[in-house]
Amino acid sequence: MSSNVDSAFAPDANQINLRDNVYDCAMRGLKRARFHPEAKINIVFRDADGKGAADEGGPSREFLRLLMSAIHSSAIFEGPDWHKCLSCNSQALYDVLYKQMGRMIAVCLVHGGVEPQNNSERLYRQVCGLQSPVPELKEIAEYDFREKLEKIQLAQTVDEAQSAVMEASEQLVMLGSVRYIRTLESDDLEESATKFYLESRLRDALEQFKEGLECLGLLPYKNRHSSLFRED
Repeated sequence: MSSNVDSAFAPDANQINLRDNVYDCAMRGLKRARFHPEAKINIVFRDADGKGAADEGGPSREFLRLLMSAIHSSAIFEGPDWHKCLSCNSQALYDVLYKQMGRMIAVCLVHGGVEPQNNSERLYRQVCGLQSPVPELKEIAEYDFREKLEKIQLAQTVDEAQSAVMEASEQLVMLGSVRYIRTLESDDLEESATKFYLESRLRDALEQFKEGLECLGLLPYKNRHSSLFRED
């Protein structure tokens, strides 16, 4: 038996396979002119015969749980399931997708009590207005770039370091971090590149994401009570 949904998020009365289309369903609903985040969300699961039951809370929570899972698998996040951080996606930024995802998260939390799961410590602190931890190479989700920076960091001679910089030059140029290394003692190329990769290049995406979290007054509350949103 397939599960289907009609809800305040759904674009029309057509039956939609919930598990396959929960994200698309929510996105279309969110973009409707008459969508209001404060309105009660009603979900109806329908069987193969089109029969359903009134939403007394359970269907809504299940829908929002599935939606939160879909959000964490979307294009605005990267990294392993246990350590999600914002990705750098120019198309998502242009499409205002970070803001839309922030709004969805606010709706999931306020209407269903479904909390974001497995966000990185850095993203948690950035969203809650706390000081970010010192950037570490292990946080870089892109394996190839992380490996190249590690070679720079572990270089024993200036020649080895410069050779490693040349290997990573394409990515370093994009970050504005490429330069000639003259001494190992005073050079912090990999540190500055890591910080730019993890924070500076994501500044616009983070601000858009936080703007979405302001939906339903969630962001100001998170900033005042940040400890309540920390995962154990």
